[in-house]
Amino acid sequence: MEAGHVTVIAFMLRMGAKKLRMCVVTAGQLSTCPRMVKAADALADDGYAVTLVSSNGWADWAAEADRELYATRNGRWRWVCVNWDQRSASTTRFRSRIRSKLAKELVNRFGAKRLPLRILGDAHIRINRELLAATVRQESDFIYGGGSALVATAAAAAKSNTPFGLDLEDFHSAEEVGQIGTVEEIERRLLQRSIFLTAGSAAIAEGYRAKYKLRVEPINNTFPLRLLAPSPQVTGEPLKIYWFSQTIGRGRGLEEAVRALGLADISAQLYLRGRPASGYVSDLSSLAQTVAPKLALLVLPPAAPDRMVELAQGYDVGLSLEQHSPLNRELCLTNKAFIYILAGLAVVFTNTAGQRHIASELREGAYIYEQGDVASLAAALRRWADDRNRLQRAKETSWLAAQRRWHWEHHEERGRLLSIIRNAIAERS
Repeated sequence: MEAGHVTVIAFMLRMGAKKLRMCVVTAGQLSTCPRMVKAADALADDGYAVTLVSSNGWADWAAEADRELYATRNGRWRWVCVNWDQRSASTTRFRSRIRSKLAKELVNRFGAKRLPLRILGDAHIRINRELLAATVRQESDFIYGGGSALVATAAAAAKSNTPFGLDLEDFHSAEEVGQIGTVEEIERRLLQRSIFLTAGSAAIAEGYRAKYKLRVEPINNTFPLRLLAPSPQVTGEPLKIYWFSQTIGRGRGLEEAVRALGLADISAQLYLRGRPASGYVSDLSSLAQTVAPKLALLVLPPAAPDRMVELAQGYDVGLSLEQHSPLNRELCLTNKAFIYILAGLAVVFTNTAGQRHIASELREGAYIYEQGDVASLAAALRRWADDRNRLQRAKETSWLAAQRRWHWEHHEERGRLLSIIRNAIAERS
């Protein structure tokens, strides 16, 4: 047993065997933030009394998925939801919108560096104050928050004199548009106050270390390993290709994939799961009809994170086509990469800093190419379409890599997160 864990147990005994109370905070919805749900699961299974604070109001489809996801936890942790949905919490939605708009105007007029953190939080996320109030009410012994909830997490910790840790799933200050400097100023003020920092990939962790000279621990966006192998069998013609995200839209490499499939001149089906941005699927379909007449484009609805591995099975190739710009996309290693390999798919990666290592680890289970090199991507897809034995080996290699290393139960993922939190609590005790 780790020394930090022993210290935590001793501390709990001094507290009369009372479970330490952990509050996990995310600004998103349960179904759109699987990373924090996994953290809540891990902490609850490790013996903590866990409350997860999230919200409802970002995505209409996610409300029912959130309730279904929580029902499957069977009381392992408590769920507190900040509701700002248009239909059921219109007053909160209106007030938060006005508050956020005013905060953004103040940032534009005076600059982020001259404003208090409370205003910066309101400018960054409209429900900042509601998240703060909900978090303070939990009376926690430790708070772990991330993403757009950085200010709410830190402010709640200050109000309740509670230690906190921050999760940096994305490098948000590297993708700021409009409110220039808001997120960077939030990071500059808060990151050094956090007991520890975690990040969504090794490249993001290194980016933060380089920028702020702080220690950041990478925890990848892996998912639980299924008990049964997915039997990654080739589907037969046509080649079935899969991609998913919360939003189906521009800047995700899909146009490049369509052009490559046209150049490859193969029969294929491209399945896109997510919520289409206005007009985008129509434009992509028009492109496919022009340059890839043998391609069928199919759109699937969004789904809860607990179902994503299951839903990815039955396809041949998964696309993880992150872009070089903004910088966050260059550094990230997203959920989709890990879902694909857990489902036993061959994977196509763009050659970004965040994805190079896992592409190398997958060996023949993956193909990595330079963004913009449509001919190279076309050749790889054609090889898999023409040589089904090669495709079968790629899918099996991908699945074996998931079993060996790229899953949530691996000690470098779930175990590392728990160790970080145990050690932080031990130091405070």
